[in-house]
Amino acid sequence: MKKMCKFGAGILMGLSLLVAALPASVTVQADEVESADGIYEYEVFDDGTIMLTKYHGDGGAIEFPDTVDSYYVSDVKRSLFNSGSDMPVSISVSEENEYFTVIDGALYKKDPLTLVCYPRGMEQTEFSVAEGTVKIGNGALWWCKNLTSISIPDTVTVLGDSSISNCLGLTEITIPDSVVTIEDWALSSNTGITEITIPDSVTEFGREVFTCCKSLTAIHVSENQPVLSVRDSVLFNKDKTTLLCYPAGLTAESYTVPESVTRIEKGAFRYCEAIKTVIIPDTVVEFGNVVFESSDQVTLVVGENSSARNYAAENGIPYVLQ
Repeated sequence: MKKMCKFGAGILMGLSLLVAALPASVTVQADEVESADGIYEYEVFDDGTIMLTKYHGDGGAIEFPDTVDSYYVSDVKRSLFNSGSDMPVSISVSEENEYFTVIDGALYKKDPLTLVCYPRGMEQTEFSVAEGTVKIGNGALWWCKNLTSISIPDTVTVLGDSSISNCLGLTEITIPDSVVTIEDWALSSNTGITEITIPDSVTEFGREVFTCCKSLTAIHVSENQPVLSVRDSVLFNKDKTTLLCYPAGLTAESYTVPESVTRIEKGAFRYCEAIKTVIIPDTVVEFGNVVFESSDQVTLVVGENSSARNYAAENGIPYVLQ
């Protein structure tokens, strides 16, 4: 049976905590409210505007609302129009909308310019994020299977949570030197990408950024990169104490974790289907969640009294003693 990549919501953590916070002067009520017409659900900010959280419409050509139930729409939750089965093929916004605009078919939030949603039903194969964009928002380019090329301008500083993920036709992407933050799962499940370069500008790097990129064999990082390093195609933090990502496209059947490593990050070996043996030194004392999920052939080689042996036993992973 073909395995599918699965992801849940997570707290944005990486080498540093990545928090997407609302402005300090704006808070939001806890409960979601369904709109009178049943098309949206939303939460109300204390400034009297709302954030759309769910969409129950028919997809197709979507006219983005200026107001819902007499509230002005000032924000949207991640993947608002891209999470359901009814795909949007176009989005339009009135010229009078204070908070949002559409550029080349994609929905952006104004001030600062943030890509919110590229309609995944669009048939174009190439897309250029608008000049002046500072963030590619959470889930903005999620599951855009028709896209084979995405161009990112050098004004973008943040790749949000799952911002460019599950773009199955994408074979390459360039991260510009302007990017400072790459959040959790930002480039995950792009199964056609074989290599990628992380620029020196990146100082915040989330978890499982490249998870389920099943063709990925090479991650490039320069010696000047301040928080990341690469050894034998495997991604680590700068001082190689944390193993962040073993590229899923590597074909080697065995891998030895360096003795400098004390932690293997969440999902570091997820969907690595070729790997059969991972030798883990006693120096490794911390493991994130689902480190070896869907790496079904793997057997760990561990020390008798090691944290790795305990981890394997607790998670039902086959192991042998060194």
